[in-house]
Amino acid sequence: QQPRDKTVGFSQQVFGGARPSWLKSPHRTPPFRYPWKDTNATLQALRASDTPPDPHDGYHLTYAHPVDGGPTLPTMACEIQLHPVGVPSRSHRHNSTTIYHVFRGEGATVIDSEAIEWSRGDIFVIPPWATHRHENRASEDAILFSICDWPAIRALGLYEEEAGGD
Repeated sequence: QQPRDKTVGFSQQVFGGARPSWLKSPHRTPPFRYPWKDTNATLQALRASDTPPDPHDGYHLTYAHPVDGGPTLPTMACEIQLHPVGVPSRSHRHNSTTIYHVFRGEGATVIDSEAIEWSRGDIFVIPPWATHRHENRASEDAILFSICDWPAIRALGLYEEEAGGD
């Protein structure tokens, strides 16, 4: 385990929104974190509101870069989505690659007509331009964390997506 030489929360406090002008971070982008309690509060607020989920990705959040508001990293976006019980998603496809980690729940993702079953802790990949949809098959909300290369593809002016035919 790496020893701590700063107090918990030091980076956020010192390199966050209000910064000491004389302290410079050795990193181009200061260290940042996204506490689960904040992410979960946002997901639950959306779920409790009259806001309908996205038909393809449920309640879908992108972790914004804290300095410029863009994607999490210059070439990769970190995202999370909540799929409520009994609300199947609709098919869609995009020309980016998405790696999913199942944070909570169980279900399946249908990729080009093949169902990939998943449960907590599983990892699966959606290849570029594969038609896919998620199915929550449990009695609790399913939560999927993902990392995707759409920022790199979009920066090249090549990103495309379209809804499927269901």
